[in-house]
Amino acid sequence: MWWINKKSFIDSERDKLTKLSKEDVNRALMLIASPPVKTYLLSLVDELVRQGIYLDEKQREGAKFMVELLGNELEKGTKLLHQKKK
Repeated sequence: MWWINKKSFIDSERDKLTKLSKEDVNRALMLIASPPVKTYLLSLVDELVRQGIYLDEKQREGAKFMVELLGNELEKGTKLLHQKKK
């Protein structure tokens, strides 16, 4: 059957990620740390933290992981922006 060999959306996106260069990653990090995107991501993190009290334990752990991950990526992007401005 042909659909067995068909890649899922996630698998095809993962394949694309392996082809990113260091420059692509740095540009993406700087875009994440730029004002419109950064503000939006921070508001999402804020809402995730506020809604976290209503989540069950597994969802709460996932939310903590997501907040840490987004926070780390925002910090990396901010550092790159500061280095570029110097």
